Amino acid sequence: MKKDRVLLIEDNDADALYVIDSLEKKASQYSCVRVQKLSEAIDHMRQNEVDVAILDLSLPDGKGLLNFLEVMKADPMLPVVIITETEDEEVAIKAVRAGAQDFICKKDLSHQLLLRSLRYAIERKQIYEFLRITLSQLQDAMTSLNLSSKASNTGLWFLDLLTDTVTWNEQMGALYGLSKEKIPKTLNDVLELVHVEDSNRVQSTVQSALEKREEWQTNFRVIWEDGSEHELSCHGKTFFDDHGRPTRMAGTCRDISQDRLEEEETKKRMTLLKQREDFTATLTHDLKNPLIGTNQIIEVMLKDCLRSKNSQHAELLAKIKDSNSQLLSLIQNLTEVYRCEHQAANYDRKRVDIIPLINQCTEKIAKQAEFRKIKLETHYSLKSWNLDVDPIALGRVMQNLLDNAIKFSDENSIVKVRMLVENDQTLIEVEDSGVGICPSEQATLFKRFGQGRHGQKIGTGSGLGLYLCKQIIDAHNGEIFCRSQENAGSTFRVVLPNPTMVSIG
Repeated sequence: MKKDRVLLIEDNDADALYVIDSLEKKASQYSCVRVQKLSEAIDHMRQNEVDVAILDLSLPDGKGLLNFLEVMKADPMLPVVIITETEDEEVAIKAVRAGAQDFICKKDLSHQLLLRSLRYAIERKQIYEFLRITLSQLQDAMTSLNLSSKASNTGLWFLDLLTDTVTWNEQMGALYGLSKEKIPKTLNDVLELVHVEDSNRVQSTVQSALEKREEWQTNFRVIWEDGSEHELSCHGKTFFDDHGRPTRMAGTCRDISQDRLEEEETKKRMTLLKQREDFTATLTHDLKNPLIGTNQIIEVMLKDCLRSKNSQHAELLAKIKDSNSQLLSLIQNLTEVYRCEHQAANYDRKRVDIIPLINQCTEKIAKQAEFRKIKLETHYSLKSWNLDVDPIALGRVMQNLLDNAIKFSDENSIVKVRMLVENDQTLIEVEDSGVGICPSEQATLFKRFGQGRHGQKIGTGSGLGLYLCKQIIDAHNGEIFCRSQENAGSTFRVVLPNPTMVSIG
C-alpha cells in the first residue's frame, strides 16, 4: 500500500522525536522525512513528492508566519499543519486564512490530535483541489455557453424559487430591450415585462409545468422602451430537491420576431409559386389538344405530298411535325412533373410484357429518326419479359430517353436499345454515339431544369425530361444513371427490380 509522505520541518529534537514516534507507532500509513531548516525543506520539496507537511514556525533560518508563506510559495497545493510554541490566536487566524490546514499549539499536541489533523489536512486539500478544478471547468463552460448564447442571440436565465431571485445573462437584457440597470430581480418583475394580453397564459404554462414536473415552452410579446413589439420564445426546466420540492428553474429565451416575418414571407412566396405552377399546368394542358390536332392534320397533308411526289413540301411538313412533336413532348413533361410534385402521382402498376412497350416507343420515334438518317436497333435477351410497372409512365421514360438520343446524335449514326436480365434486375439501355456529356455536367443531369452545354445550345428542351425519368424510376424502386464521355456518345441505363414471380414467353 502506498504511504502518505510526510515532511516534518522541525529544529527541536524532542518535538521532532515525539512526532516521528507518533507516526511510526500509531500510523503505519505514513512515511516521514525530517529537516531542521526552511532551506532544507524547500530543497527537499523541489526534489521529492510530499503529501503533507508539519511545520514549526520557529526555525533558525525563518521567522514566524513567513516560514509558512515560503512553503506555500514552493508548493501552493501542499496541505500544511502548523505546530508552534505560541498561543497567539491572531497568528493562527492569519495562518488558516493564508491556507494552513490546521494550527496546533505544542502544549496541546497529542498523538490522536496529530494523526487526526494530518488525515483531515490531506482530505480537505484533496477536496479543495477537486473543487478548484471543477470551478475552473465550470467557468470555462459558462464562458463557452455565453459565447454560444451571444452568437445565436439566445438569452440564458436562472430563477431561485427559494429566494425568488432572477439571474440573467447579458443577452437576456438585449432581448427585452433593457439596460443593465433595469434588469429584473424577481419573477414578478419579469412578468411585468410580458405583454398584458400574454401574462396570464405565461403564468398558467409555468404553473402547469410545475405541477406536472415537465419542461415548458411558451411564446409571448414584450414592448421595448422604444415602443417596438417583439415576440420571444421561452423554454424552461424546473429542478426539485430530494423531497420533491421545486428549488430553481433555468432556461433559454430568444427573439422569434424575425422568424415570424420570414415565415410569413415564405408562405407568401410559396403561395405565389403555387399559383404560377397551377397556371403553367393549366396552360400546358390547354395547349396539348390543339398540338395533337395540328399534328394529325400535318400527317394527312404529309401523306398527300408523298403521293403527289412533292418532296419539297413533304420535307417542310416533316420539319413542322417534328417541331410540333418536340413541343408536345415538352408540354407532356411539364404536365407529368406537376402531377408528380403536387398531386403525389399514383402509378397504376400492373404485370405487363415490356418488350411490346419498348417496341411501341421505338416505332413512335422511328419517323423522326428516319428524317435525321439515324438507324434504330433493338436487342433483347428474351422474347418476352413481364414486370410490375405503370406502362404509361415507363413509356414516358423510354420516349424521353429516345428523344434525347435522336436529338444529340449525328446523321448516319446508330441509336441502340437493349433489354437484358441480370440476377434479380432488369436492365434497359439507350445508347447513342452523339456528342456525349462531360463528367462535370453528369451530376446535374437528373435535377430539375438540369441541362448540359449541348442541350442549352440546341435550345429545344426544358431540362425536365431526365428529371421526370428519375421521379418515375424512383417511384418504381429502380435506378437510372448515365455513362458518357464527351464526343464518345452516351448510354442511359434504367435498372428495375424483377418481381418475385415472372412469366417468360
